[in-house]
Amino acid sequence: MFARTKTVNLESFLRQARSLVVAELRDIDTETVNVVSAIALDETTSQKAVES
Repeated sequence: MFARTKTVNLESFLRQARSLVVAELRDIDTETVNVVSAIALDETTSQKAVES
């Protein structure tokens, strides 16, 4: 009985943990895209300033 309960609890915990990890990775991906976009914009702005 206790082994079955522990297995169910572990499976539930792993499902929740997996969801949290996936959400965190999405946040990291979004932040990375924003940083890369900001760098590209900064480089474009800097290049235009040099050309002027």
